[in-house]
Order: sequence, then structure tokens, then C-alpha cells
Amino acid sequence: MALPTLRQGSQGDSVKYLQERLNKNGFHLKADGDFGPSTDAAVEQFQASHGLVADGVVGARTWDALLVETSATPPPNLAIDEKTRLLTLIPKDAPDIVKTVLANAIGDLGKKEIPNGSNAGPEIDHLVRGYNQYWWVLKGGVDLAKVKARGYPLKSECVPPMAWCAMAVANWIRVGLDLPDWDFKAGAGTPLPGHPFKTYLGGAAQVEQWAQKRGSWKTDTSKPCPAGAAFTISRAASGSDPSSSPKAGHIGMVICDNGDGTVETIEGNVSNKVNSYTRKKSDIRGWTTWW
Repeated sequence: MALPTLRQGSQGDSVKYLQERLNKNGFHLKADGDFGPSTDAAVEQFQASHGLVADGVVGARTWDALLVETSATPPPNLAIDEKTRLLTLIPKDAPDIVKTVLANAIGDLGKKEIPNGSNAGPEIDHLVRGYNQYWWVLKGGVDLAKVKARGYPLKSECVPPMAWCAMAVANWIRVGLDLPDWDFKAGAGTPLPGHPFKTYLGGAAQVEQWAQKRGSWKTDTSKPCPAGAAFTISRAASGSDPSSSPKAGHIGMVICDNGDGTVETIEGNVSNKVNSYTRKKSDIRGWTTWW
């Protein structure tokens, strides 16, 4: 479940819930729903003690740490509030298709892997379905001759589901464009007419390569990042699944550029779910439009 981003000056039930979680971790705050200096100091102390950036901003990583510490389940209305907040951040002058894609992505906020760590499950099936079958990513020992004779692999013949941040981006675009699912029975890498990626891209590096070939890859993050842009960062800084590959990266979509050196994002496969972050643009490797 995704929770609101809070900072000094925030008020309401979400702040009261934050104060209650902090009190469970040894603080002694008045749970009055007012994010004042005392709450700010407690947040910074909690962040510092958990290896987080002690900036007083309660984003996804701070919420994750608070909920792990308390084994708490946040009230559903707080997640609804966060979806509403993110929807209001989509710029009014963004192209209609971008608004549609981002609205669909924000609608997935909080959806998670079931079981945890599986890269699969009913809540995210529409974001990951059929990728390994589409690309014939087979288990060792599978009889390739039988697969070729059939024309496509069975799910049971493929390796377990993999990190899905790029799959989520590809599918948010697909759903926003009202396109059918990827056809894994038509042959590995068969293009999906109408999709800008053409094929089912499943990695940050693949999206970067697609954008570079297209001429839309940008690396000057001092300039505004448009809403809907797909951005990449190193996987180590992302909260995505770890990887031994030095080329491994993480990808998400920009909701808006805050104009202060940060962007609001919507991303898949962070802490094994769909979540939103405030990312420093200096951490971004680059970005691309897809429309």
C-alpha cells in the first residue's frame, strides 16, 4: 500500500498515523495530525537511525521502514489520498495520451507481488504477463525441439518471473493506448502494432537503447523532464531487485517535474510493488519521451 508523502506543514489523518508509528518506535509525540517541528525532528532522527537521508520528508522509503518496524497495516483511506494527490500533479498541459497513461499507472499504486519477492501475483499480472514466453527465456534442460515444434513455450518451460520495472512501463503505455496484450504465440519479439516500443521491452538498458536509436534519449537533467517521460537510474539507488550486472538499471515514469531539482515518479518493482517517489534529477541517468 502506498502512503502520502509528508513534510513539515502537512496536516490530517496521514500525519496522525505517522505520529502513531513514530511513537511505536520510541518517540513521544502528540498524535494531533500536525506535522510541526517536533514531528520533523523525530522523523529526521528515525531516518538517520535507519540509514535513510535525514531530510524530514516522509516518502516511500521512510514509510517502508516505519511499517517494517511496527508490522503495521496502514488505513486504506491514506492510500486513496495519495493516489488523489498524485493525479493532481499531472500537468494540465500534458498530452491527453500521457494523462491517460499516468492515470492508469497511478491507479496501480500499492499493487504488490504475491507472494512477496516472486515478481508475480494477481495484483501485477497485467504488468508482467507472458514476458518470458514472449522472448523464449527457457529453463535449462527444456527440449528446444519440442518448443519449436509447438511454436511457443509453455509458462512451465520458462525461467521464473524476473524484475519487472520496465515491463510495467511497457504495459502502462500499452494499456493507455488501448492495445491488446503481447502475443507470445506469434514468435519471439513479434512487434505489437501501435506500441512505440514495438517489442515487449523488459529492461532499463533496452529502453535506453530504443530511445538512443530513436534520437529521443536525453541526459541533460538540468532541463525540465516532461510528464510521462520514462527515466532510468542505477538499480543500486532504486530499491528495485538487486543485480550482479554493472549495466543493470531501474526505470520508471515521471509524473511531474517539481522545478526544484526533483521529479515525482510512478515506478514498478520498488520494494516489490508499485510505488511513487520524489527522485533527485541528479540521480537520473537519462530520460525519453515515447509519444
